[in-house]
Amino acid sequence: MAEEGESVQVAVRMRIFNGRETTAGATRIVRMTQEDKGSKTYIKHPDTGAEKVFAFDYSFQSHSETEQGIGPYATQDTVFESLGKPVLYSALEGRNICLFAYGQTGAGK
Repeated sequence: MAEEGESVQVAVRMRIFNGRETTAGATRIVRMTQEDKGSKTYIKHPDTGAEKVFAFDYSFQSHSETEQGIGPYATQDTVFESLGKPVLYSALEGRNICLFAYGQTGAGK
């Protein structure tokens, strides 16, 4: 986890299933937790049920507002408040900044 004032922070976001995934009957294999410092993202192997855990500065769950046990739901505003505003304010203070979003086209980066 990045310490306060460090330059690199990493965030991940779990999106809703797209139409193809819904039609195929996809099963969600990701859940997220918010920790006292940072967050954790768990990915479950679909065959064995074994989970791998990954630590990030931020884990945003935008898959379901109602499903329990997968982490708090994050709206666009939630993501902007956590990531966008601090980057914007840093730029306005004259710092060099970069916000890099990586992911599948159309996935809602």
